[in-house]
Amino acid sequence: MNEYKHTGKLIWYLVPVFNVDATSGNRLTPFFKSLSQRYDVVPGSRVNHLSQPKVPMTTSARLKQIGYRLWNKLFWGHDVYFSNKLPQTDFTNEIVFASGGYFSLFSFAFKISVKTQSDLILDYRDTWTFGYRHLNSKLLFYQFTRLRNRSEELKILNRAKLITTVSPTLKSYFPRQFQHKVYVIPNGSNYKPTLSDINHVPDTFNILYAGTIYNDQLKEDVFFKAVKAFTETKGKSKIKIIFAGASGNGKLYKTLQKYGLNDISEVLPRLGKDALGECLSNASLFLHLRYGKRSGIITSKQADYLAYRKPILLPVSDNGDLEESILTHKAGFVCNGVEETVAVLEQQYASFINAESCLIEQDEELLRKNTREYWAEEFVKLVDEVVSNGFHAKAQRS
Repeated sequence: MNEYKHTGKLIWYLVPVFNVDATSGNRLTPFFKSLSQRYDVVPGSRVNHLSQPKVPMTTSARLKQIGYRLWNKLFWGHDVYFSNKLPQTDFTNEIVFASGGYFSLFSFAFKISVKTQSDLILDYRDTWTFGYRHLNSKLLFYQFTRLRNRSEELKILNRAKLITTVSPTLKSYFPRQFQHKVYVIPNGSNYKPTLSDINHVPDTFNILYAGTIYNDQLKEDVFFKAVKAFTETKGKSKIKIIFAGASGNGKLYKTLQKYGLNDISEVLPRLGKDALGECLSNASLFLHLRYGKRSGIITSKQADYLAYRKPILLPVSDNGDLEESILTHKAGFVCNGVEETVAVLEQQYASFINAESCLIEQDEELLRKNTREYWAEEFVKLVDEVVSNGFHAKAQRS
């Protein structure tokens, strides 16, 4: 990590209270560490999910909580809330930073930046009102929240000095007048495994899906049909499908049962970094499932898959970011249906049976840049440009 000279500048850092093993925590923790070497980083107002209290509630209190949940769900599209009363602040002309996810944070950060006459920096981990419909959201509800929040987002974007997002596709969704201040800071991997950290020849033919599965991903059953056909000819004794982090999806269990794959499937809750790293190391094949018709989602698991250098299988092309990443890095297989997917499974299984290494040779420069820490340092460089007032005149470095 670079040795930074401390600036004495303050950054008011507003993020959700996050699970350190979730995508938000994995992205923002390195940001915090790198910024802290150069700036005085002060956590902002605490923001929490509404949750069931641990003490009995009165009827009026329970109705009030339900009201909060409904209001925030309708107004913002999520059930995070905070006090609308701005906190007491004793700084001016500093930096206010917010990351969403939960875009009510952006509105809150906007108000703080105005109150303190500070620069506003925004980090988009997903789209808000520009871009694709959010996963698992209902069309009419999404259209309502998008219409309700569009003017709010435009006002906030106009004030922001710097905007970062996770991919060129998400950057392209922003209106033209803001493109000059939107920069891409990808989701790097949580891991930096050496070759000795990776199991080259697993004992079982393990197909691994890492992370959350959304119902939109299960509308197509190409992968499950392909595995059913594949196992009918190869048997099941040496084959395993692992869904690490998908235990909250009831539709997945029904799909596995429908295709008779329960006996070779393991559905796990979200794992900590070390436990997931072990799964990644012991995989034979990594799995993506496209996000319905959306082409602009580049999930953070892609960086972890690339770090562990096993082939990646996309059973149905998303005609977008996932396909581009897999093909650009020669990192696996993009299919278009059951037959092609079965052919890939049979090819990879033959290599497994012959005890051949399943590793893909990857470019060292890609691996060097494929880390959270690398991109956190790139983020700090952008913040430095904001502080030095030299930001707007420069194009993004490749």
